[in-house]
Amino acid sequence: MNLARGQVWEVALATKVRAVMIVESDAAIRALPGTLVCVTIDRTGGAPDTVVTVPIPEPVAGAVVAVDLVALTDKRIRSGTYLGTVDPAVMTRVSAALRVVLELTD
Repeated sequence: MNLARGQVWEVALATKVRAVMIVESDAAIRALPGTLVCVTIDRTGGAPDTVVTVPIPEPVAGAVVAVDLVALTDKRIRSGTYLGTVDPAVMTRVSAALRVVLELTD
């Protein structure tokens, strides 16, 4: 399976297993293989409701918190479990939250 933007994987991070969403562009994944930019997904229900928090109903229920960026190797991601891909509308909201966090807005 090719890794792609919007995919959600469950992977081992330090001492915890966490769900992460790949947010790096597909073009960058192809051009610079090996490491991917992801955001962690909070499944505790404790993520604050802010402009940089995006609730997601599936493939796992939780919230993407755009400030929780992490770079993971493709090997680490592939060693985890693929859970699915988010809906394009959700990915659009995640992209908007990332633009706010990274000051990429006009």
